[in-house]
Amino acid sequence: MPNFFLEQWARIKLNAKDSPAVGIDEVGVGAWAGPLVVVAVSLPESEPWPDWYDDINDSKQLRPAKRRLLREKIVSAARFIRLEVRWPGEIDMLGLGTCHRDAIWELFLEAKRKFGVGPLVALVDGKAPVEWGYELVFVPKADTASLNVAAASIVAKVDRDRFMTEIDLTYPGYNWVKNKGYGTAEHTVALRKLGVTPMHRRSFKPIRDIIMAGALHES
Repeated sequence: MPNFFLEQWARIKLNAKDSPAVGIDEVGVGAWAGPLVVVAVSLPESEPWPDWYDDINDSKQLRPAKRRLLREKIVSAARFIRLEVRWPGEIDMLGLGTCHRDAIWELFLEAKRKFGVGPLVALVDGKAPVEWGYELVFVPKADTASLNVAAASIVAKVDRDRFMTEIDLTYPGYNWVKNKGYGTAEHTVALRKLGVTPMHRRSFKPIRDIIMAGALHES
């Protein structure tokens, strides 16, 4: 289960004893529609820890009702919490990788401003896409090991699900309440029937292919 050992390891690795730590995670990288949501969280590490820390885990391992309950507890307790959202138009214009990196960097800078002068340990779930400053530590599957990263994954998942529920009301028929904009068979059928919306990532190949097929059909 997630704990703060990874934070302590990162502090030793970076020679940053007693520095504050944040965890960063995202939801929505592979979706065909909807936003990319990236979140940073810093939970209090001093003991005794509240009992609900034991319930925190990678968001994919939790039921929706449990995620929503934990999200409220995390938001109330966090020393620092921020969310960055990148919508499809920006993703299409700048590229998914650039949007992802920029969101991480913005969250890091906001955390630096929050905690002030001195080192900040930032744990990021995944592999480093490029060279970063020494205070950013990328760890694959960090959302299963770090309480801060797992908490970030929960907030990102709950908030993105809410976004998808809201935009499903504006663009009905794709069942984004259920599939969250990912490339399910149901979503594919709806795309062929209803077409592409402003919430679809037109730079993604499956969406480009459907747009091209429609253009060829019209011609």
